[in-house]
Amino acid sequence: MQFRSSIRSSLFALVIGICWPILASAQTVPAGTAETITGKKIVLPDGVRGHVSIFIVGFSHKSKDLSDAWNKSIRQEFAQDHQLQVYQVAHLEGAPGIMRGMIVSSIRKGVPPAQQENFLVLTEGQNAWKQWVGFSAPDDAYIVLVDKSGQSTWKTHGSFNDAALAELKKQVAQAESK
Repeated sequence: MQFRSSIRSSLFALVIGICWPILASAQTVPAGTAETITGKKIVLPDGVRGHVSIFIVGFSHKSKDLSDAWNKSIRQEFAQDHQLQVYQVAHLEGAPGIMRGMIVSSIRKGVPPAQQENFLVLTEGQNAWKQWVGFSAPDDAYIVLVDKSGQSTWKTHGSFNDAALAELKKQVAQAESK
């Protein structure tokens, strides 16, 4: 009898050990209000539910080049995918309030008009976003795939690389098929 109990406990621990990282990694887009660089407000996560989305998130000025490289490659790879939304996100909570307007103006000048409605600026909730993306380095770009319900399903960070893009492509196909 004790043997069966031990097996059940071990099996339960194994299942939890395998499933918990999967369950724990699926998190909803942090709640709050974002503003596009054109001034449009988007309430999150509601504003992104109903379609598969990719978020490219940066927390510092130095993350801009990495974020831009990811954005360019993702938009090229998924140019024909009209179900997918790609959001580039600049988190400016750490920037002085007096500088934010100038920063947004500078960003707007560098973003093609067709992408400006999907470039989000956040000025609060930085800790929640850092937790959501799995923050580890301030100058990295963070890439998060979100399913139609607003749950993250895949993440990576750092410099653009072809292997990560190939995995993202597989994950997007899975998310869109659900």
